[in-house]
Order: sequence, then structure tokens, then C-alpha cells
Amino acid sequence: MEHEYNLLPPDASGLLSSVPGFYHSPSGNLSDGNQHSLDPLFNFSLHEAIEILREHQRTEKVLVPDTEIVIIIVYSVLMTSGVVSNALVCFVVARQCARKHHQAGPSPRNMYIVNLAVADLALCLVCMPFTLVSILKRRWTLGLVLCKLVPAIQGANIMVSAGTITAIALDR
Repeated sequence: MEHEYNLLPPDASGLLSSVPGFYHSPSGNLSDGNQHSLDPLFNFSLHEAIEILREHQRTEKVLVPDTEIVIIIVYSVLMTSGVVSNALVCFVVARQCARKHHQAGPSPRNMYIVNLAVADLALCLVCMPFTLVSILKRRWTLGLVLCKLVPAIQGANIMVSAGTITAIALDR
């Protein structure tokens, strides 16, 4: 679905039409029925803000091709090295636990390390690719379901990483 304003989400027209003083004109454009409806909060109306965004909207690419190539290479190296190194951490901890037959299971410190490695794997496999696509395309083009799901997974991943680092610090 193509939007009139590329900087607004798909459902922004419904949101704006619910703001007192805003309505859809017969031409389909957003109009301000009361130019000073938001004056107590701002020194400009919402209509003026949208018009400014529309005037200054760039249609050309933000990044030059050389910069895009560098960003893609850096992200690829970081994702690849992150996946390989964190997978190796999980493998080493699993091998170490398999060698020690006298213990009932892995130590809590090893579990913290594995948890942090799994969170970092998720960062490399979930957060970084979607962030790269968003940077390169300047907007979300991957659908409504992923638009809602990816930020939730990214936020949960960051909380797991921060919580695990906190637990490691408290354990020491």
C-alpha cells in the first residue's frame, strides 16, 4: 500500500483523523479545520509539520553506493564473526561439561556464559540483519507482522543480554 506521506506509518491517516480539528478533505488530503487547535502545546500546527516533512523529504538515496558497500561489509563481518565465535563458546562449554563426569551438570557460571552466547547469537541472527535492511532502505519494507515482531524480539534480546551480564557481575 502506497502512502501519501512516506514518513508516516500506514495507519497514520486514521490516527490523524481522530485528532480534533483534523479531517479528510474531499480531495483525500489531510486538512486542518482549526489551524490553532494545537497552539497551547506547540508553536505550529500538525498540518504545518506534515507539510514541512513532505517538502524536505528526500527521494534520492541517503547513502552513496560506496558507503552502502562499506556498511554491508562491516555488518557481514560482524554477523559472521559473532555467529562463529558464540557458537564456539557454546561448543567449548558443552565439551567441558561432557568431560567432567563427576558433576551433576554445568556450573552456574558456565550457564551464564552460554546464556550470553545464545543472546549474542540471536543478536547476530535477528537484530543485525533487520537493522541493516532498515538502514539501507530507509524505511520498513518487510511487512506488518515483522514490523511488530522484530522490535519485540530485539528488545527481549537486549534485556536478556543486559540481565545476563548483571547476573554474571552479581555472581562474582
